[in-house]
Amino acid sequence: MGDYDNTHLRFIVAESSGAKGLYASGWLSQNYQYNNWNFYSTVGIEYRNEDVVNHFYGISEDGFPRINEIDGLPYYRGKSGFEYTADIPHHF
Repeated sequence: MGDYDNTHLRFIVAESSGAKGLYASGWLSQNYQYNNWNFYSTVGIEYRNEDVVNHFYGISEDGFPRINEIDGLPYYRGKSGFEYTADIPHHF
């Protein structure tokens, strides 16, 4: 983590103990002041490897047969991937 003036930077790299996988993220945010308006913007990227994705979102044929029978959810195994985020809220 780091701060400089009104700019904030954050990097995280972590092993997920439950999924034995990798999570990584990077975020950059900035505060702006214009008269009595305060603007805050942020951009970020997150990465989750296949083990983490399947721990939280995967549906196994053997692991959750009751869910599949009751809700009719199909078998699903995800791949690793990135998630992108951008936000520019304002406050008066």
